This record gives sequence, structure tokens and C-alpha cells, in this order.
Amino acid sequence: MNIKKAGFTLTEVMIVIIIIGILVALAIPNYTAKIEQIKGQNAVSNIQMIASALKIYFLKNSTEPTYPIGSLSAINTQLAISLSDTDFRYNIISSTSCATIQARRNSGTYVNWRISYNINAATSSPDNFNAASFTNKWPWHP
Repeated sequence: MNIKKAGFTLTEVMIVIIIIGILVALAIPNYTAKIEQIKGQNAVSNIQMIASALKIYFLKNSTEPTYPIGSLSAINTQLAISLSDTDFRYNIISSTSCATIQARRNSGTYVNWRISYNINAATSSPDNFNAASFTNKWPWHP
């Protein structure tokens, strides 16, 4: 008598589970790195928005805001903007008409974005970002 069983054997199920585990193990590091990169790009965007808001503030008031500005909520209040970010701490410091805007990672991978923005430069242009001081430290970039 020939009895046919429906279903999978234990060996087949175990092989499928192992293959899925290997695929997940390969995908998670790439996913995590991409999420960190997106968070860093958001910080860069916020820094550029803050720099633009500083320029607008200076053009409207003919003076710079009171420095240092040590939190994103204080930046939002002084510059009349509305930015939010839970992953980075932002601050603005100044020395001789050059504002330095920093974004530092709250936790996790160390990332420090910084841009110096000279508001009163003789050759000032609307996009007067000093690219040399725009630095990042991503662990996966050389």
C-alpha cells in the first residue's frame, strides 16, 4: 500500500530557514548603513537651512543674532524657522563675523557635521559656504 504524505520534510524546512537567515544577515548591515547615511543627509540639509536663515536674519536686521545658540529650539526661536531633528544636536558659535553651525550625533555612530558661514565676507554671495570646513566623519567613507 502506497500512502502519500503532503508537506515538507524537516530537512527542507531547516534549509529554507538557514537560507533566509543568511540573506537577513547580509541585508541588515547595508540597511543600517543606509539609514545612518539618510540621517546624516538630513543633518546637512538642516545645517544649510540654518545658514540660509542666518543670512536672511542678517539682511533683515543688519546684525547677527546673539551667539552662541546652543539648541535647535533656540535656533528655531532666534531665526524664526521650524526645524526638527531627534538624531542630532545643533549649535551655532561665532568668531569675528564667521558663524560655525555644528550638528553632532546624539547617539550611535559618531558623526560631526560642521560648516563655517561668513556673513560679512567682502565677496559674499547668497551661497557663501566654505566647503573646506564642511566636514563629515562617516565610518564607511575614507
